[in-house]
Amino acid sequence: MVSHIDRRLRPIVAQALWISKEVSRGSLEIGDRGKLDSFMLGALAGTPQTAGIALIQRNGEYLRYMRDERNVVEAITEHNADFTACFAEVENAEGPKWRQPNWDNPLNEPILILETPLRRDEVLLGILVQVVPVSSFSRYIANKVSVTGFDTPFILLEKSRVLAHPLLASLTPEARSEQNLPTVEEIGDVILESMWSDTHSEESFLKMTRSEVRIVNMEENYFAVLFRTVEGYGDKPWTVGIYFNTVHGGSEVVRLRHAFLSGLIILLVSVIVAIVFAKTLAKPVRRISESALTVRSGDLGAVEDLPSNHIRELDDASRSFNEMVHGLRDRDMIRETLGRYVPERVAETLLKGGGELSPEETVASVLFSDIEGFTAMIQDLGPQGTVEVLNAYFSAMVEILEERGGVVTQFQGDGILATFNVPIVADDHAEKALGAAQKMIEACRSQSFAGRRLGCRVGINTGSVIAGAVGANDRLTYTVHGYAVNLAARLEALNKDLGTRILVSGSTAALVQSHELAARGTQAVRGVAADVEIFELVVPESG
Repeated sequence: MVSHIDRRLRPIVAQALWISKEVSRGSLEIGDRGKLDSFMLGALAGTPQTAGIALIQRNGEYLRYMRDERNVVEAITEHNADFTACFAEVENAEGPKWRQPNWDNPLNEPILILETPLRRDEVLLGILVQVVPVSSFSRYIANKVSVTGFDTPFILLEKSRVLAHPLLASLTPEARSEQNLPTVEEIGDVILESMWSDTHSEESFLKMTRSEVRIVNMEENYFAVLFRTVEGYGDKPWTVGIYFNTVHGGSEVVRLRHAFLSGLIILLVSVIVAIVFAKTLAKPVRRISESALTVRSGDLGAVEDLPSNHIRELDDASRSFNEMVHGLRDRDMIRETLGRYVPERVAETLLKGGGELSPEETVASVLFSDIEGFTAMIQDLGPQGTVEVLNAYFSAMVEILEERGGVVTQFQGDGILATFNVPIVADDHAEKALGAAQKMIEACRSQSFAGRRLGCRVGINTGSVIAGAVGANDRLTYTVHGYAVNLAARLEALNKDLGTRILVSGSTAALVQSHELAARGTQAVRGVAADVEIFELVVPESG
């Protein structure tokens, strides 16, 4: 019985560990509902012993995935004392934990509950709840353990509450006194009622290593009750056992002795047949496992659709797995395509927002750069050479900018327009912008681009900008607008007159502490009414 209990419940624990690992690695985003729903329905198909899976987030959002309806129930959980206590308990849990059996209103019966904390970077994101109906669990134990037809397997909680028993399947809800596990009196098992009574039972002379034996006398019929205590499935231990009438037990021994030879032959034939059928049944399971490993490696293009199967659970698992792969493949294709034309963070925002990108006004640091003397250089490079040099230069500069949180919104000829603090928020956006500018100058000094040595100039300004998608109805581009953007471009051009490489406005310099700035006084800037306070970022020649 203990082996069958473990065999029934261990796959649920293994699945919980797998889901927890996927969340921790970032492969499964709780906020990505499309991927999350496909993933959870696929997981539900993989463990037929569960009736549902629930996900409770710290903010109270509640998602429940049910087997029969194959739908998703959304709700908001009330932040009461039970909710707070539940999260406080799971906060310190290291992994999956079985809770005491509880009553479930949607299923209208008691359930076994496995709770698993879902964390990423040591932060608790939510609780995964897997539900096992007591009725199906009881039927499984009764069908697997009963051998003679005269024995009765059982599992008790606190000696009086029945967790598994053949009579549970026929017990109506009206026969229960409350919404809880039924008692031995409610199911009408007089043997278990008398098991702990000194009047009707006594210890047996039989001594067993891990189990206890009691003899129950009911109207001159003697029943042997074998039981042991099992822990690990909740705060309170289970009493797992089986009892049988000693008269039927003796005759059964004789019958089994006579059937030994026949049973041996049947066993050999069964083993051969089982091997054949096991190979047949294992094939779709093996394909799912191999495909899952391919998905984990990230090679979605190599994953083939799993075929249908006449076994419902395997067919559900194959269908859900195919849907999950198609969803991942479509999203990867869209993200990869968008990422070539708009910043990656903008592409992610578009995917999450259903293609909509709302405009926003915020304070940001704007960096504008271009290549020194590139107009004259084009005459020597020719069309092919121009494109090769620009591609090599832009690739190196974009890598530097993105490493420091910058987002390139435009390529203007040989110029680059990048923003810091929009759409990626960064409190130290001015510091990041100057750090990126310094690395750009150092890269131009230390390397060539498609065989050409280049010099670049940079202007940086901090101020209010408007960011959003602009253009025609059917063709838009993401960019930023405003006085702050124009001033950054003017500062970049002013480098040529002052013989500098990086010019920074006073509004940016006021936010910077970790870079050496040299004051260049106030300068008249074309297109700006008032003189602008200007600073030069000092880049050591050895940098």
